[in-house]
Order: sequence, then C-alpha cells, then structure tokens
Amino acid sequence: MLENWAIVELFWKRSEEALRETSRKYGAYCRTIIRNLLGNRREDVEECENDTLLSAWNAMPTDRPQRLAPFLGRIARNLALDRVDYYTAQKRSCPAQYLLDELSECLPGGRRWNRSWKAPHWRRASAAFCAARAARRGLSL
Repeated sequence: MLENWAIVELFWKRSEEALRETSRKYGAYCRTIIRNLLGNRREDVEECENDTLLSAWNAMPTDRPQRLAPFLGRIARNLALDRVDYYTAQKRSCPAQYLLDELSECLPGGRRWNRSWKAPHWRRASAAFCAARAARRGLSL
C-alpha cells in the first residue's frame, strides 16, 4: 500500500491509480462512516463511496490535504448526510399516517379506520393535507 503523500501525488498527476489506491487503503474507512449514517443500504453506500472518490479527484488540484483520512472522511460524511437529508425531506415523510394513527383511537371503529385509510378518498385527502402543509412551509410537491 502506498503512503498518503504518494497517493496525493498520484491525484495531482491525475493518475487513475490514485483512485484504486485510495479505494484500497481508505474504502473500508469511508464505507464505515457512510454506513453509520445511512444504515445498510448497499446501493447508497456504494454510490456515496464512489462520489467520495470523485469529489476527492475534483478537489485535489486546488487542495493538497496534509492528512488524507480526515479529508476523505469529511467528504464521505457530508455526502452521506446529504443523502440522509434527501430521504428525510418533509415532502417525502408526510406525517399523515401518524395523524391517522392517532385519530383511529378517537373514531368509531377504532383500528378498522386505520386499515381502511388507503381507500382512494383517504389517499386524496392525505395528499391534499400534505400539499397544503408543504405550501404553508414554502415547499412544493
């Protein structure tokens, strides 16, 4: 395995060997960081790892990191956090189901209400609720 300074030098020479060596030496480290934030979503972990290498490739001509592991770790963490933000965006996690669960205890029929909420009129009502909520917050669906 190459030393960090040699890997950075390969990046500066724009050698694709830099990507292979970085992946070999720091791939498990980056995957661990990403997996800790995203869980075991294999495709997302692989994509973030590849994006980490691409970001390092693009950053190297202007940035010569003294310590490669924290440099790569920061990139991997930021990309994984961006993916977490994407998955937990308000428009993708509308609380309508949670509200209906709470309502089911107040309505006649109890839990049967909860099972029938997927009927077309309830889907439309929950979509309208989510759209109105997003509009109040300045989001678009």
